[in-house]
Amino acid sequence: MTHILVIDTDSYSGNFEREMTGFVTGVDGDLYDRGGATETRELHPELTAYFDKWSEVIIGDYVFNDEYGHQICGIMPTPGWSNNGSGQHTKLEPDEKRYYPAYQSVGIALNVSKLDEDVLETVRMLVDEFATEHKILILGYRMVTIETVTTTTEIELK
Repeated sequence: MTHILVIDTDSYSGNFEREMTGFVTGVDGDLYDRGGATETRELHPELTAYFDKWSEVIIGDYVFNDEYGHQICGIMPTPGWSNNGSGQHTKLEPDEKRYYPAYQSVGIALNVSKLDEDVLETVRMLVDEFATEHKILILGYRMVTIETVTTTTEIELK
C-alpha cells in the first residue's frame, strides 16, 4: 500500500513538482536535484528537525511514471479539471465530463499513512511560501492511498 500527499494547484505541475517537493520536504530525489531542498534548508534553519523527520521517516517512493521508476514525487491528475489534449486546462462544470486529465497536482510519496498535525501545518506553511514565490494558486490538499492487488492463476502446461 502506498500513501501519497497530494497538493492540488491551478497550474501544470510538471513545471515545478520536484522543486516544490524539495522545498516542502528538504529532500531532493535520486534522479534530480533542482535545489529546492538546499534553498529551504538555508531559508529555514529552525526547521532542521522537521526536514530530518522527512528524510529519515516520512518520505517514501512510488512509480508515478514508468519511464523514471520509483520517485519521491510526481505529477498527478487534478479532480474537477480537464485538459483539451493541447495543454489547455479548464475547470469542469458539475456534470461536464473530462476530456483528458489535467496534471495540476503534486504527489509526494509517504512511508506513513498519515501526517502528524504539526508536520501538516509546516507543510502548508512551506507550500504557501513556495506558491507565493512562483505565483501558483493552491486549490487544496488530500491524501491518496494506492493499493495494488496481484492475482495469480496457475495453469498446468502439458
